[in-house]
Parts: sequence; C-alpha cells; structure tokens
Amino acid sequence: MEKEINFISSFEKKLKIKILHQERYFNAILKKETKGFTINLSNVNDRDIDQHKPIILAIKDQNFETRDYYKKIRSFSSSKGPGMQLFVNSFAEVKSGKKSYCRCIIPLSKNISFNNILSYATDKDRANGVQKIKIKDTEVLKVLIEEKRYLVIESTIKTSHSDFEEQCWSIIIGLGYVTGFFAQNEKFNFYYDKKDLITATKVSYKTQRDSINSFYHPVNANPFGWSLPNSLKDKYYGKLREISNVQFSQLCSLIHYDVDIKAMILLLIEAVSRSLLLMPAGLSVVLEGLSEYFFRLGGEKLKPISQKALSKQIISEMEKVLSNYRETEGIANYTVLEQKIKMLNSPTNREKLKFPFTYLGINLSPLDEEVIEFRNDFLHGNINLHPKKGKKIEMDSFEISLRLLTLINTVFMKMIGFEGYILNHTRLQQAGLRKKIKELPFIKI
Repeated sequence: MEKEINFISSFEKKLKIKILHQERYFNAILKKETKGFTINLSNVNDRDIDQHKPIILAIKDQNFETRDYYKKIRSFSSSKGPGMQLFVNSFAEVKSGKKSYCRCIIPLSKNISFNNILSYATDKDRANGVQKIKIKDTEVLKVLIEEKRYLVIESTIKTSHSDFEEQCWSIIIGLGYVTGFFAQNEKFNFYYDKKDLITATKVSYKTQRDSINSFYHPVNANPFGWSLPNSLKDKYYGKLREISNVQFSQLCSLIHYDVDIKAMILLLIEAVSRSLLLMPAGLSVVLEGLSEYFFRLGGEKLKPISQKALSKQIISEMEKVLSNYRETEGIANYTVLEQKIKMLNSPTNREKLKFPFTYLGINLSPLDEEVIEFRNDFLHGNINLHPKKGKKIEMDSFEISLRLLTLINTVFMKMIGFEGYILNHTRLQQAGLRKKIKELPFIKI
C-alpha cells in the first residue's frame, strides 16, 4: 500500500500541473485544501473555462477527468496576467469501469481503533489490525487502519465500482455507529486487475460530507476506560464483550440491504452529535422508525381484534351506523369520524413504540416506558418539555436523550445477535447530568 499512501501524500505540497480544456492546455498550480482541491490558472480569462464541460488534470504521468468543479474565483490579476481559481470536488482517471479488485482509502482527522469495540476473526487478524467483513456470504471485504492515518477498505473479489462504493458506504456507516467516528470528509479509490493489489489501473478522488465524532458507541469491553469506582471496574473486568466479527458483518449487511435501517442508523449518528434541541428529537424519530419496522414484521399480534374477518365485520357495521348521521347538524367533519372507524383495529402508539422490545424479548422497566412516552412530546412540538396535566417532569432533555439512545442500542444490538453488556450512557454520563444515577453502568442483553 506504500504506493497509494505516497500518491495521497504527494498532494500535501503544491503541484505544478497542466489542464486540458476544450482542446487547449493551461499551466496551473494544484493545492490540496482540508477537503477538495483548488487550482490556480495563469493567463486565463473567464470565457476560457466553460463550467459545463469537463477538464483534464495532467498530474505527473496520469490524466484525471472531472466535471465536478466550479469557479471559486472567476478571475483575478497577477504579475503573470489574468488568472482564475477553480475548486475541484472529485476526479477520476479516464479509463473503463470494468469489474476490479478495489481499495478505498479515507484520510483520518483523528486516530480510531477497533480495540474493545470489535473483536477479530483470528489472532492473525488481531495482530494485523484487520477486520474481515461479509456482506452476504460471497462479498467479502477487509477493513484496517494504516499508519493510524488512513481507514482502508479492500475487496477480496472482483466487483463493479458502483457495488464497491455501496459496500464501503454501508461499512463506514456501521463503523460510525459502533466506534463513534463516522469517517467521511474525502476518499481515494484505487482499482486493480490482480488480487495482490500492487499495481492500480485506475484512481479516483471524491469529497464527502464532514466526518462526525462522538463517544456514544453502544459497546466497550474495557471497564477501566470510564470514571467508575474501582469496585465496579473490578466487577465487570473480563465480563464485557466486544462485537464479534460475525455480528458486525450482520450489522453491515442489515445496513446494506435495508434502506430503513440505514436511514435510522445515519439519523442516530447525526442526532448524537447535535445540540440538545436536536438530539432527543432525532432519537425519537429513530424510535418511531423502529416501531414501524417491527410492526411490519409482526404487528398483527398487537391488533385488539385478532380475527381479520371479525374486525372487518365490526368496522362495516359501525360505518353503517355512522352513515345515518352523515347530514346531521353538529358533525363538523364526517370524514375524520369515518377514518377513525377505519383505524379501529389499529394498536395505540404506546403499544407500537414498545413493540420492538417485546418482539426481541427485551424487558422494559417502568422508567424505560416513561422515557418512551416522551417521544410524543418531542415529535409533537413540546420541545421544552412543558408539564402536561400538572405532571412534573423529573428528567431534562439530556437525560432523556441518553436513555433513548441506550434503549435504541439494545434493539440494534439484539438485531445482530449480540449477547452481553451494552453501555448505560445515563450512568456513565452522570457527571454531565449533575445528578446521581442509581443504576449500573452496563446493561446485560
């Protein structure tokens, strides 16, 4: 991988390049920004660059094409005459897109580690810091951290470039969820004809959304990594488990093949990195999404009338009774009443919100059920948690967020077959809550 790292590192210095645009060559200086590239062109007027047409970047012995650029500064003057500055978001070598062995390299703004979060398939993998991930039984990828500066994802079978992109995206989302670091920002892709991944036949670059960093991961096998009494650290030492290689592969597969799961985990990652106005609302939407997801799987059990024929009969008879009052004075909205009757056999929101836990065999405490009830407050505009009907609210938005997050984590971890202890963020963050939380720091599922 030395060639690829050297290629990426070469952009850390300004490079003299040539640009081919509309059959004309221009001298230029290529400069790497925190994300993306700027190109300073000399002896160029605004009319010389048509932003609707591609440009070719001749960098050393390689030619890269881009249509993903814009004029950052339309024109400026210097001692060398008129000039222009462009900003480039992506580029790729002009070659065929046939199936290849692929490698994605994402430069990291901070070091991330799988230790205490993800276990390794073999001792050799642990020694090399490699995660082997299966998305279905035949699509295998490797993930590793190189020089503590790069996240690397490699395919071990030939695949189309678009399929590899989607697989990488699913793995990055999975890593963002379990490690707390959602690595994006920018990436380089290298494509190879041979499995040894020595000589790349094509290279591409693309900017992405900013990376997200948080410490709200669901699992950590090191009890000494937290500010806890020594008695608790000793109690849990050796009992906490990492997410297994098989379980993490299952998570990535769920994300890859189920767009709803992908959206929920992305929303969770976004929500836990936002302000306390957005965090509880975002997590409430995730909880709502899970309730809909599991209701589709087995929601028939929740319906008050278990027999479908009986349900239809009762609803039909009620509709007939209601129809007698269609023209009656005092009924302001007949359609609303009609719709309520049609929904007669639907479960309550409360039961639907609890259903993911029931479905997976997760026991809810009275406090858990109280927290789930707050979903209605956040989704229906009670953002400041004003008391209802004189009921005093004992928790603030931060505590509710932490409890919602822990509950949601129990569901996702159960879905991938994890058995062990997950983090009780409410207890672990009690200093931030400025209150004593009389709970254990780890919850067994």
